[in-house]
Amino acid sequence: MASASDITIQGDVIRQLKDKATGLTVTVGGTIVLAVLLLIFVYLFAVTMPLLKSASVEKKDEFTFALSGNTVHIGVDNLQSSVFRYSDNGKLSVFDPKNPKTSVKVLSLSDNASSFFALPGKKTITAYGQSDGSVVFNTLSLPVPGEKTAPTAAVAYPSIQLTDGKAVEAVTFGLKSGGLTLAGLVDNQVIIVRNSGTTNIFSQVLDADKFTKILLTQDGSVLFTLAGDQLRRFTVRDSGLTLTDSINLKKALNSQPVNLSLLSGGSSLLVQTADGQISQWFEVLEDGKRRLTLIRKSENSKPLTALSSEAHHKAVVGLDTSGTLSIWHTVSEVLSRFSFPELKGVTHIGLSTSSRVLVSEQNGQWQLYKIDDPHPDVSIHSLWNKVWYENYPAPAFVWQSTSADDNVEAKLSIFPLLFGTIKVAFFSLLLAIPLAVGGAIYSAYLMPTRVRNVIKPTIELMEALPTVILGFLAGLWLAPIVEQNVLSVLLLVIGLPLTFVLAGFVWGKLPQVWSQKWALHQHLYLLLILIAVSGTLLFYLGQWLEWVWMAGDAKIFLSNHFGIHLTQRNTLVVAIAMAFAVVPTIFTIAEDAIYSVPRHLTNGSLALGATHWQTLRNVVLLAASPGIFAAAMMGFGRAVGETMIVLMATGNTPLVDWNILEGLRTLSANIAIEMPESEVGSSHFRVLFLTALALFAFTFFFNTIAELVRQKMRDKYSAL
Repeated sequence: MASASDITIQGDVIRQLKDKATGLTVTVGGTIVLAVLLLIFVYLFAVTMPLLKSASVEKKDEFTFALSGNTVHIGVDNLQSSVFRYSDNGKLSVFDPKNPKTSVKVLSLSDNASSFFALPGKKTITAYGQSDGSVVFNTLSLPVPGEKTAPTAAVAYPSIQLTDGKAVEAVTFGLKSGGLTLAGLVDNQVIIVRNSGTTNIFSQVLDADKFTKILLTQDGSVLFTLAGDQLRRFTVRDSGLTLTDSINLKKALNSQPVNLSLLSGGSSLLVQTADGQISQWFEVLEDGKRRLTLIRKSENSKPLTALSSEAHHKAVVGLDTSGTLSIWHTVSEVLSRFSFPELKGVTHIGLSTSSRVLVSEQNGQWQLYKIDDPHPDVSIHSLWNKVWYENYPAPAFVWQSTSADDNVEAKLSIFPLLFGTIKVAFFSLLLAIPLAVGGAIYSAYLMPTRVRNVIKPTIELMEALPTVILGFLAGLWLAPIVEQNVLSVLLLVIGLPLTFVLAGFVWGKLPQVWSQKWALHQHLYLLLILIAVSGTLLFYLGQWLEWVWMAGDAKIFLSNHFGIHLTQRNTLVVAIAMAFAVVPTIFTIAEDAIYSVPRHLTNGSLALGATHWQTLRNVVLLAASPGIFAAAMMGFGRAVGETMIVLMATGNTPLVDWNILEGLRTLSANIAIEMPESEVGSSHFRVLFLTALALFAFTFFFNTIAELVRQKMRDKYSAL
């Protein structure tokens, strides 16, 4: 028979085994959680890293192939299977760079060419000005790799006679659905013709001392002329030309202008100067008028010999006299330089429509280069700073990942999303923390146990309510009520807390004979009556003020008099709904912290003559402050990461404005909206992962700081 000591020893062994097993389980579980968090961070960082990769240019091929005439324009297809060259003798040559001599096809486009122009864009449409005063138009169709097709140059538009018997020295044109706009330089006169396909809508002549460059936008709506240092901008309409701007470029840029070109889309003008500088100009609305404005400049150390704009991105590729190739992205403001000695002296370069292949030619010497620049529009500057986008009146933070036009630059500023996240968290906690902490104080310190046992589980049960239901109710039920009674709701949000403060002040001034008639737990009934009465009065006061002061329409009044725009799904709506979701979290943790304060502390304080309020303020709240702070930070983390409420109740407009009556977009909601539609591996896709990484780092940082502060506060007040 086992003795008592044997049983005790056996029990101790079992207990030790259980302790070790429990400790091991906790250790392994905690390690797994930390490892998973680390893996999440590593994965997000790995997907985001390619955004930081800079552009690279690699030489792929070089060959010698001489053709007749002087080169005026060259290009290459995306697969490097076809290279084409336009010459000043009106010939178009197309060949395979792998075997140029046997594959070359020469097409005659003009017998008496005097000038040339290639329409910038995704299609190769060209015009030859001729010595007899006419202009012919052609479009190039390249052979399809793997198919036995030959290159063709079809007539893109009927020829137009600008003048009789005089050579067209320079030509430019623009196309749109209504027809073609053509400008030609003849005997130092610019002749403008707008043609509908069969007839000329108008024809006009411009005179100047000496024109050096003429350029029409892609749709033919704007004409730029350069005469010496003077740049002039004309608006082209069916009724004729209207001069809208005249700028001395040498004075504006401190250098002599030498060439004009267009950025992709045709909204921006690029001015090239003699010292190698490239400047971007576009229209900006000033004082009700659209003015051509200098936006930004790219500094190059040496003069440029060739320039080509990318078809799909707001970028331009330049080549200087030393053979340095530069790629300048106007949105990201990134300038990349690559030195190729073999390009020294080259005056012609061309890009494929994908901008991934570059071809150069000089005196029959050809080079092909591969450009690797997968995320040209993304940089630290474009993600976090204001960017001056085309047709915007000033630099701005803008998130607009998609647009109706491929020529519109991507706008991927993360700042509006981060701002919206902080904004919704701030306003929701502004409502939630006083309610939750105040309720926790009353429940843990003043409320009778019988009532507390009902109230506390009820509030905790609110946390089980799905946030999609809260978002649904906020967007479809609460938002219309707030829109129709905005002044009343604002008065309730501001007036009710002030009413409580005023009531407390008045209660403190009452004679003790009156106040002592009510037990502490009976104050709840007085507060409920106060809430009902004051809430009703404030609501109807708001309606009365709206009718008397705002002519019955607060929305129009706020917009006209204060510039405050009210949208139905706004920050106020989502703050109320978010507060409803966050209150249970803050209340539960704070209430447990206050309730756990040792009773001997409160009893000792009361025994020394302190009042209940003095005891609460100087003893209970100090001892429970680490838990209350942790509760507030947990609520902050919940508000920052919330998705469904902000997704359904904010309107999801990425604005940078503290106006509580306008919408917003948060990091989490933006990921939920746009991730299913993003192309895997694209800049948009990786920027979305960057926002996820920012959200992860944001919450991790604040939770870590909160834990450190909580620990410090606990150590400080643990001696109480």
